[in-house]
Amino acid sequence: MVLHTSRYVFPLILFALVFGPFGIVESQAEEIPQYWLLRGKELSEMGQFKKAGEAFQKAIQQDPASEEAHLGLGNAHYELGAYESAADDFHHVLKINPNNGTALFYLGLSLVQQKKYAESIPYFKKAGALDPDFKQLSLFYIGEAQSELGELQEASETWKQAIKVNPSTDIARKTGTLVKNLTQKKEDKKSWSVTMSTGIEYDDNITVSLQDLATGVDDFANIFEFSGDYKLLETKKFELEAGYDLYQSLYHDLSEFDLQSHIFSLGGGYKFEKFDADVFTSYNRTTLGGEDFLENYSVAPQIGFFPSEQWYTIIGYSYENFEFLKDSDRSGENHGVGMDHFVFFMQGKSYLLFSYRFENKITSGTQFTYVGHYGTVGVKTPLPIWDRKGAFNLTYRYFYKDYKNVTPSLTRERRDLRHTIQVGLSQPLCEWLKLNLNYEFIDSVSNLRSIDFTENIASLALSVTF
Repeated sequence: MVLHTSRYVFPLILFALVFGPFGIVESQAEEIPQYWLLRGKELSEMGQFKKAGEAFQKAIQQDPASEEAHLGLGNAHYELGAYESAADDFHHVLKINPNNGTALFYLGLSLVQQKKYAESIPYFKKAGALDPDFKQLSLFYIGEAQSELGELQEASETWKQAIKVNPSTDIARKTGTLVKNLTQKKEDKKSWSVTMSTGIEYDDNITVSLQDLATGVDDFANIFEFSGDYKLLETKKFELEAGYDLYQSLYHDLSEFDLQSHIFSLGGGYKFEKFDADVFTSYNRTTLGGEDFLENYSVAPQIGFFPSEQWYTIIGYSYENFEFLKDSDRSGENHGVGMDHFVFFMQGKSYLLFSYRFENKITSGTQFTYVGHYGTVGVKTPLPIWDRKGAFNLTYRYFYKDYKNVTPSLTRERRDLRHTIQVGLSQPLCEWLKLNLNYEFIDSVSNLRSIDFTENIASLALSVTF
């Protein structure tokens, strides 16, 4: 990309300055801001962008408010691949003239080159609105940014608008190919997915928290997990999905703690304006040591929205009805309300998580009734290894349970406090195979002795996704 000016303007002006009837020597010409501005433009047309940048910088030193000089410097930096510097230069142009269509458009391009897709879109939109010459190109790059952000439906609609601007251009033909490929990709998209995982886990203190039991004994377990879901219905604004999850642990020595759970789920979502409304329902049947242990079902409506471009919030309520099949005193229901905040960074590839949840658990045996406060702080970010996109996550969870009635074995009310730190690494080995490493530390503090413990859990697993 080169800023347009006649190849012959600069030499003629320079000749007039130096040799004309009122000519001056070249050393004096160099003191005139217009000299370095024209010199920079000439060098840009010759493709000598490094020297052009130096000339534009001298022009700026002599006239810091020169819109053309800052624009030329941004062009030089862009052509040299210095996209961050180019973006700074174009920002400076917009401080001088907020309606400079060229600066707006190329600022958008500079951000795209840095993979800052969401940030680029407003500049393309304004450039296209201000300058008809940029309208089709701006729509093309807005569509590309939306596609990179995973907003495929929006990208398709934007590209169709770009074609309508002028269907006979090369950019329109290229855009038409992208729309066709995107449509084909949607047609090829599977309505189902299956993930299977198997691995080994070491636990230095086998516990069953739902029974207030910590054994103080360590053991290894073979772990198997299966997850499948099927899209029953999907439109632009609505989707309905059914799922099934299986979890099985098989301990080497303590087989009485083998856990198996079957979860059947159904979830639906509706998108309206700037909000995502979802409802999830599930039924769970669990066995412990090969015997029936727990049965529960739940429903959880929630709503999600973006308070700002990089911040997503989910507010939800959940209701759970649970039955302990051999300990009816623990059976009951649970009401919970909570809020999750996701703050995205690194162009949306990473996020910070902050969440809080309040629970009111009511049981048949009054000694197990409590209110609970749960907090979570976490981070998830890409961690490329072996030229593949892995992911690293670190999470801290806290909960405090305040029991509302006297626990007979304590002769007073019970208080539970728990801190959990979890570290995980997920690394793809190929398109369908992934290696998962996890470590978890639990510090459980309670005035009930059987639930006052520390625990370390480490696992290694391979997962396959179809």
